[in-house]
Amino acid sequence: MHIERNELRCFHAVIDTGGFSRAAERLDLSQSAVSQTIANLEHRLGTTLLRRGSPPQPTEAGIRLLRFAEATLNEEREALADIGQIKSGALSTLSLALSPAANSRVGVALLKEFCERNPLTRLKVVVAPSREIVHGVGEGRWELGFGPFHHNMPGHFALHPCFFRDQTPDDRP
Repeated sequence: MHIERNELRCFHAVIDTGGFSRAAERLDLSQSAVSQTIANLEHRLGTTLLRRGSPPQPTEAGIRLLRFAEATLNEEREALADIGQIKSGALSTLSLALSPAANSRVGVALLKEFCERNPLTRLKVVVAPSREIVHGVGEGRWELGFGPFHHNMPGHFALHPCFFRDQTPDDRP
């Protein structure tokens, strides 16, 4: 069994607006459609979600469903806002991989500095072995990879030295 988003919207609207009529107005539905949606949901779940009255009050099961509805609808609003920002170019996600060596030596500092300079870019970070990073970047799983790599890499890779032998991060040029 699953719960449909329209059912969550109806249930949330009934509680949030304090009644079936106001929920119907908010959702641009008929009052009977809202009532039927709630009745069908209660039937499928096998429990009463609302104590009918003015205003309707959630039962114990209704309180649990209300928390789920709020979290789900908030997540949906955030996702839609993020998609809008991504479409406009204001928000993006950078997918990158760090080798264990890169992660332990410069990972936190590098990611912190990047986030400070690019607050609207989200990071999707994976720690993986260098060999896997080379293949993953080549296959498009990650856009960027950090780690100790061989000097003879495929031609479509650009190598930029970040690690120097016998030097600590503080000794780098």
